[in-house]
Amino acid sequence: MISYDTFLSPLGDLFILEEDNYLIGLSFDKSKNSFLNDVIKKETTLTNKVKIWLDAYFNKKPKDINFLMKVEGSAFYQLVMNYIYQIPFGETRTYKQVGDYIKSITKKNVSYRSIGQALKKNKILLIYPCHRIISSNGSIGGFNAGVDKKKWLLSFEK
Repeated sequence: MISYDTFLSPLGDLFILEEDNYLIGLSFDKSKNSFLNDVIKKETTLTNKVKIWLDAYFNKKPKDINFLMKVEGSAFYQLVMNYIYQIPFGETRTYKQVGDYIKSITKKNVSYRSIGQALKKNKILLIYPCHRIISSNGSIGGFNAGVDKKKWLLSFEK
C-alpha cells in the first residue's frame, strides 16, 4: 500500500511517498503525483526518518540515510542514479562526468541527452541530487521541479 506525508521546506511542500517501508518518491509537485488523491496521507516511522533527514539537509547538516529506498528502472537509469547519489552536498558534476562514469562501466558512449532524460525521471529528489548535475559550460541545465528551484538549491548548498 502506498501512503504519503508532507514536509514544509523553504521551497514549499515536499511530498514523501512510501510503499511497504520503502521511500519511493520525494517531490515538490503534487500534480506530478496525481495518484496521491487515491492514497492515504499517513505519518509513519519511515516518513519521520525522511523528515529528520530533510530538516538536517535544509539546516546544511546532511545526515546519512537510515531508511530504505526503492529506485526502479533500466540498467542505464540505475547507473545514473548510483552516480548522482554519490555527489556530496555542495558539489556539482557535469553531464560529461556522468557519461564518462557510465562509459567506464559499460564501455559504451552515452549521449548527454540520455543522461538528462534519466535525470528527468528521478522520483527521489534531493536524496538523489540530480540538481547537482550541470553543463560543462557552467549553465545549470534543466530540473524536473523547475529551474528556479535548481538555482535556489545550488545557491543554498554553497
